[in-house]
Amino acid sequence: MAGKNVGDYFVLEALRTTKLIPKIKYRLKYRPRNMGNPEGPYGRIKQLRATVTALLKHERIELNYQRADEARGYAERLIMEALTNGDRHQPTMELADFWLEEKQLIHKLFKVLVPRYQNSCESFTALHMLPMGVSATLSEKNTHVYPQALLELKGNPFPSVPTKKEINKNSLTNILVEEAMKEIRYAKVEKQEGQPTPEESFHQTVSSIIQQEKKSPGNLDNGTSHASFSKQNVDSNF
Repeated sequence: MAGKNVGDYFVLEALRTTKLIPKIKYRLKYRPRNMGNPEGPYGRIKQLRATVTALLKHERIELNYQRADEARGYAERLIMEALTNGDRHQPTMELADFWLEEKQLIHKLFKVLVPRYQNSCESFTALHMLPMGVSATLSEKNTHVYPQALLELKGNPFPSVPTKKEINKNSLTNILVEEAMKEIRYAKVEKQEGQPTPEESFHQTVSSIIQQEKKSPGNLDNGTSHASFSKQNVDSNF
């Protein structure tokens, strides 16, 4: 019984602790990432610090998807802590000092980004997949090609990234495909109703013409004589 009470106590303490930590506004993907580094874990953290610093400085960066996906979580956490606690909270200032290698960006974090996202109800960052280059796909030397991504802060001054490809219904390809789909649908309806499809009616017409020509040999003779007469006219003209 005493053990159960101790377990309940730890559960309540864990719940209180999670309430003290502000929740970020996007769903983290907990999965292993291929981010090996010659310097080990220290080199990996060093890379992530450089990525977070570059993101807050330029507000839009292009890099491989694995590093962008992991650095996004740390950038979201940093902005959320600054938004919740402000610049007079010592642990938040220490967190900003650790992640931002260029110290002038601490001023930008609290004076530019915090007012920008103060009334935001969504995530502060956006991650877009980039198409793989032709040289990367065709080169035999690039055996380890990582997908590229674009990581940006929302509300940046750059033009927006198109996320959905618009369909042009007036293009020639789409018109031809649409007409072909219409013919297929009409053929299915006619087949269900028992009527012959356009292809079947065409084959029936051709077969009936061939049968009529076979039954009337005079027409064939007239056709051959007419062909020989036209040939004589051509020779005489030359």
